[in-house]
Amino acid sequence: MWEHITPSSNGSITTLPLDAPLEQWPTKSRNIPLLRFEKVAADVAATDRFNRKDKQSAKRPNHRLVPQAEHWHWTREATDQPLEGLLPIVSPDLSMGELLDIAAINGIGVAVAIDAWSAKGLAKNDITYGEADTDWFITSKLFGPNEPPVYRTYGSFLGALNSNEQLNIERDQVMHERRIFGVILLDELLNMQWTQ
Repeated sequence: MWEHITPSSNGSITTLPLDAPLEQWPTKSRNIPLLRFEKVAADVAATDRFNRKDKQSAKRPNHRLVPQAEHWHWTREATDQPLEGLLPIVSPDLSMGELLDIAAINGIGVAVAIDAWSAKGLAKNDITYGEADTDWFITSKLFGPNEPPVYRTYGSFLGALNSNEQLNIERDQVMHERRIFGVILLDELLNMQWTQ
């Protein structure tokens, strides 16, 4: 799914700290933007699928995920209100087929989390990513200026631990935060299947 997560025309990606106290949210409740697939201009879609200059690769998809004005209200309280409740949380590492399967199981949709990984004792990073991450265009340019300067995939976090010779790190030194990018409804996924 990383291929569809690109900076939109109106700015870079922002995420919301799902497990953080409500005071750290921009609103008085946990409202997560709904995501939709937006067709990108032909010149944008024509860029290489992988961020490599020396190898041939397929072109990137002609759709990207962008936040809508509508929101999903994340609440543990059972209600009969539309666009409200808990949903399965998935990583962008999933394929589109796996994403569709998970959304179909509950019949509603999924929340997409772009997690944050960091650790005590790691050298301060300038949002450095592992080689596999930058292949998928996961760089500092992908995220907004208010996003935390942390590792955004588990692979890049392990790479940082390895390069700092900290693979024997203690469990309580690792900080992991579920940061939610948005909610994709099943209807959106089904509509997307017909447009590709």
